[in-house]
Amino acid sequence: MAQWQLTFDFSGFWKKYPDELSTKEVCEKVVSVLNFEKNNVHKLFPDYEYDLDDIISKFDDLSKEDNPDIDDFDHILEELYDWADEPLDNKWNGKKLAWIKTSF
Repeated sequence: MAQWQLTFDFSGFWKKYPDELSTKEVCEKVVSVLNFEKNNVHKLFPDYEYDLDDIISKFDDLSKEDNPDIDDFDHILEELYDWADEPLDNKWNGKKLAWIKTSF
């Protein structure tokens, strides 16, 4: 298993989607978690901060729509997964930026 350097914990709200939370509400919660974790990214991996800011901005923009499109949400989430899966060394299954925790 990869050596995740950070964990972005969405598990507290992820299990409530889509039954109890709308896409808009999940976007808002994702933005909140990412903004909280951004300080760790800044301190530990400043070269990757700009890309995370861009992803946060996309989720934030989507959260401001009245009825966000699920395909847009999925696309931005895929960008976040790709960003988080960035290898930090040249080792097989080595260090990666962040684990996106969606369940317990």
